[in-house]
Amino acid sequence: MEHHHHHGCTHCACSNPILKILKDELFTPENFAKLPKQKTFKKEEQTQPFMVTGGIIRPMIDGAVESVGAIGFAEGVVVKTGTKEEVAAFMNDSYPGYTSRVLEEGQTLLPGLIEPHIHLVPTAMLMGWTNLDAFEGQILKPDYNIDTLGKTIANEAKN
Repeated sequence: MEHHHHHGCTHCACSNPILKILKDELFTPENFAKLPKQKTFKKEEQTQPFMVTGGIIRPMIDGAVESVGAIGFAEGVVVKTGTKEEVAAFMNDSYPGYTSRVLEEGQTLLPGLIEPHIHLVPTAMLMGWTNLDAFEGQILKPDYNIDTLGKTIANEAKN
């Protein structure tokens, strides 16, 4: 079943030109048989309960965009939002020994901002490819240019 995006989304699995070119080669029973049959990642440990204050904190819970003075986390989820005093009192009662983190002025925390638009098939397929993007995490690589790209590709070609 084929569908079309009005905005010409070339990075979705459904409209990706790379996938269209390689689909017959990639989506074979032999390739699917090589995929792992079980999860190959281990579950990360949950962090110790902590409270965040300072900066701009917008929990975005249930679509709300208001800022709060503090937010508490435990077991991987938000457990309390409110003023610094309210969250501290809750954390002391519920999670004694929690740690605190203070955002600097101008820093923003958006813990409820989750990107639901993922490209699962292309991401899974491209994970083994050489990463040529311009970013290291969230930081632009200072030496990113055509020469460094060429060197990366040449080194990878040797392997």
